Amino acid sequence: MNKRFQLILALCGSILLTVACSTKPATPEKPVPVVQVTSVQAPPAVSPATQTPPTPALEKTVSSVSEEKKDDVKETPSSEVPEPKKDLPPKIEESATVPPPVPVAKAEPLPPRKTINFRCAYWEKPKNAFDIYVCQNGKMQRCQLFELVFSQVMTPDIGEDGKVTIYRKVDGDFLPIFSVDPCGMKNLSAVILPKFNPDDPKGEYIQLIDIDEKSFPKGSIKVLNWAHQEIDGELTFRGSGKKQHFKLKCGEFFISDALAANRDICNIRFFDEEKPALSIFESAFSFFKENQTVLFVLKNEHGKGFDFKMSKVR
Repeated sequence: MNKRFQLILALCGSILLTVACSTKPATPEKPVPVVQVTSVQAPPAVSPATQTPPTPALEKTVSSVSEEKKDDVKETPSSEVPEPKKDLPPKIEESATVPPPVPVAKAEPLPPRKTINFRCAYWEKPKNAFDIYVCQNGKMQRCQLFELVFSQVMTPDIGEDGKVTIYRKVDGDFLPIFSVDPCGMKNLSAVILPKFNPDDPKGEYIQLIDIDEKSFPKGSIKVLNWAHQEIDGELTFRGSGKKQHFKLKCGEFFISDALAANRDICNIRFFDEEKPALSIFESAFSFFKENQTVLFVLKNEHGKGFDFKMSKVR
């Protein structure tokens, strides 16, 4: 009897337990997250009273979701996938040709025009005196010619050969008659000698004189020997008492010291080397500090001794 009663109680308890399990299923303490990756992760832990093993349906659901995501990615056309925007250069039509940029060359300053200070005069003005011209700044400039008076200063253009060309006007045309080689001089005078013939120009009848102030300062005297023989001479300034001796061969020159005073009287004497006390020629001149004076020593055409001509260059 007792065994039968215990069996009935056990059967009733089993029924009640079955009914209770079917009406209130066990729930996990934490919800299962939606997984969107291809690898299956372990579900969060649950309490031991309600722990249930993962069902194949859950694993299948996770796998199917991942596979669907894979399919979605694979089936999406590449043209529909937006690409990041880039700053692209403007499109150029194929027919258009764009020339390469041309570098802008810097304008270089023109080299300065080479010029000299030039004066010209006759030794003796001939009866058939002719006009001469020089090219100055690209234009013909007439020279004002006087006897040993260098009043006009010109700045003629220098040619590629380094010379200054002198022209003569014939029937409206400018014809070159001779050229002057400055030989490095920046300030010079040209003397046209009486025997110069423009129809048959010869260089020996054109004499150049360097009048640059660095070598020929104002207030000094330049003695130029054209006597065709060696000369001995001396200059004596009355005011200062200073005496200077010179000995020159033909074509050589001597430059005295500059005057200390504004004006002075200079005694000029030429003598024989063998007899220094015997004067061949002697004279006196008045000189000024602001002037450059040239003394041309010449051979006396009518006898022995010397002759001379003096010119104030400026």
